[in-house]
Amino acid sequence: MSTNASLVTPWAEPVPEMGPAVYRLTNGPKEHKHTYHLYCPWSEDGNSILLLRYDFPLPEAEVCLLDSASGEIQPVVKTNSWGSHNCAGQQWQGDRDRIYFHSADERGETAVTVNRAGTDRQEFATDGFPLRFCSPDGRWVYGATPLESMFPNDDIAPRNDKGVIRLNLDTGERELVMSLEQVLELVPEPGKIADCHLFAKMVILHKRFPRLLFGVVNGYWARAGLEPRIKFLMSVGTDGADPAYIGNYAHHPNWHSSKDIILSNIKDFNENMRFGLFDGHGRGLPEYIPGVKGSGHPSYSPDGEWICTDAGGPEGNRIIICDPAGGPETIVMESDFRSGGYATFKAVDERGPGESVMEALRGIGEKKTRQTQAHPAWSRDASAILFNGDTGNGSQLYMVDVKEALKSGRSAQDCR
Repeated sequence: MSTNASLVTPWAEPVPEMGPAVYRLTNGPKEHKHTYHLYCPWSEDGNSILLLRYDFPLPEAEVCLLDSASGEIQPVVKTNSWGSHNCAGQQWQGDRDRIYFHSADERGETAVTVNRAGTDRQEFATDGFPLRFCSPDGRWVYGATPLESMFPNDDIAPRNDKGVIRLNLDTGERELVMSLEQVLELVPEPGKIADCHLFAKMVILHKRFPRLLFGVVNGYWARAGLEPRIKFLMSVGTDGADPAYIGNYAHHPNWHSSKDIILSNIKDFNENMRFGLFDGHGRGLPEYIPGVKGSGHPSYSPDGEWICTDAGGPEGNRIIICDPAGGPETIVMESDFRSGGYATFKAVDERGPGESVMEALRGIGEKKTRQTQAHPAWSRDASAILFNGDTGNGSQLYMVDVKEALKSGRSAQDCR
């Protein structure tokens, strides 16, 4: 594993009560958060960390850059479209040294890119499409058809023009990559699920190959008890070529950093949560990573040597690094973080008599809840992990020095 000692700088505050290699990078009074475990918040040169700064529940937040050398936070641009779970989707626009994020104007939701100074702004209306993953070359951002278009009044709309889509960030052109109708042509026994409220989510691009994975689910309608729960993975080329059915999964899939392999939480035959590995084109059966318990938001390190994930339970919140070859799991952070529930789940659970699922979901946004999940994300050289944490005064950013953590962390096996 490569290391970059400059990522842990003298201004970073050690937090030994969380772990011997944990450092606090922000300390209020506003809340600070990086986007998600799927995105690297560090710039390509390692000099800046991309984050969102907000004062909950005020409607406006700031997309900011944290200087790695000094700890100074520089506001770049404001956004009025964000939530406490996925922030404003802020991420580096591939390799272009530009920032992509969500905002809104009189047209509704917009997809925005700016340079580091917050200028040279490019903005496109999204018509409600949740566009959440920029391509490595920065040309495209990928997402899926919004639920409002999929299920007006809970009716299932035609699927031939709905599914996984992409927006060209140079021209504003939008393209359908794969429709839900095409998905149903590839799944086993499509007749059994054709009348279910299926939609695409977790559209994730491979970092090296022109291929993406996505989940097909009916989560809200299954939660409402209206139909059996459905969750399976698909993969397809970024241009829509070579689609493949992958198989059932539990939650939070992700690509291997350099191989045609999909990592996901899946349940084994004894209903135990495990980490499973799928072939990226759906060939063969999934394999379990031996000796490792599945949990949280897993990701491979950029060099493919390690998997990092977060886990919560009676023992508190943890960040764990494990050897994907079946070696030890090391606890590198422990804390009793505070979080909150999903407003969407609450709305479905508490909908009134005769109220449709879409009526319950309409108008509910993540910004109405206060939720902080760790979402551990690797640095580009695999020497550090950034995560969110709320110890009682709102979300702040923390970092794990990976090399030091692996030397001094506790074995997860010893804690079971």
